[in-house]
Amino acid sequence: MTLSAAIYSMTGFGFAESETEIGRIGVEIRSVNNRFLDLSFRMPREFNLLEMHLRALVKEKISRGKVDLSIKWRINPDIAPRLEINEAALETYAKQIQSVQHRLNDNAPLPLAYLLDLPGVTGGALSPQVEEEVIWKCLRSVTSQALGRLAEERAKEGAVLAADVRGQLSFISEQMQIVQQAAPEVIVRHRERLMKKIEEWREQNNATIDEGRLEAEVLFFADRADVNEEIVRLGSHIGKFTSALDKPKASIGRDLDFLTQELLREINTIGSKARDTSMVNCVLAMKGSVEKIREQIQNIE
Repeated sequence: MTLSAAIYSMTGFGFAESETEIGRIGVEIRSVNNRFLDLSFRMPREFNLLEMHLRALVKEKISRGKVDLSIKWRINPDIAPRLEINEAALETYAKQIQSVQHRLNDNAPLPLAYLLDLPGVTGGALSPQVEEEVIWKCLRSVTSQALGRLAEERAKEGAVLAADVRGQLSFISEQMQIVQQAAPEVIVRHRERLMKKIEEWREQNNATIDEGRLEAEVLFFADRADVNEEIVRLGSHIGKFTSALDKPKASIGRDLDFLTQELLREINTIGSKARDTSMVNCVLAMKGSVEKIREQIQNIE
C-alpha cells in the first residue's frame, strides 16, 4: 500500500486475528486525528522487546494521528512454559508449617498456591525455546493485516472528506465569479450615485461641476475597490487545492491547512474592499465554506 495513492482520514479502526506457529494472535488498531504521530501499545510482556520493530512497521503506513495498538496472544501449548515442581522441597515446607500449626492449635487448611510460591518449590522453562525472529515473523504478519484494514477504512472516510472539500471549493469558485462580475457594476453605480448627489447639490446652489474632479473621485474609488488581483490569487489557490486533492502525497493535511489559510487571506482582503451588499454576501458565504474546509482537513492525514 502506498500512502500517496489516496486521501486518508486520520480516524479509523483495523482488526486482524490469525493462528500462527506461536499461537493465536489478535491485533486491534484504533486511530484518531492528531497533529503529529503518537503511538501507544498494549501487548503481552513477551512482545516488549519487539516494540521498536512495531513502531517502524506502523510508521511505514501512517504518518499522522494518535494510534492505539492492542495485541492479544493465546500461546501455543507446545511452547507454553512448563511448571517443574520440587516435590521434596514442597513436602518439607508442608511438614514444617503443619508442625507449627499443631503447636498453635491452628486447624486452617494449608493453601497449595501458597506452598508453590515458596522459594525453590517451582521453576519454569519455555520448551522448546522460540527465537525472536519467529515471534516477530508471526506478529508482523498479523499486524500488517490489521494495518491494511485500518488503511482501507481511513481511505473510505478520506474519500468522503475530499468530496466535501471539493464541493466547498466549487461553491467558493461560484461566489468568486459573482464578485468578479459585480465589481465593474459597483464602480458604475458609485459614479451614478455621485452624479445624482452632485446634481442635487448644483440645483440647490446654482453651481458648476468640475468634471475632472468627478472622474478623479471615481478613479480613486475604483482603485480602492479593485479586487482583480485578489480574485486571480484566490483562483490560483483553489487550483492548487484541487491539484493536491487529485494527486495527494503523504501527510497532505499540512499542505491543505496552509492553502486554507491562503484562501481565507484573499477572501478577507476582498471583503475589506467590498462596496456592495451583493459582494459582501458573497464574501460571507465564501468564508463560511472555508471554515467548513478547515474543519474537514483537521481529520485528513
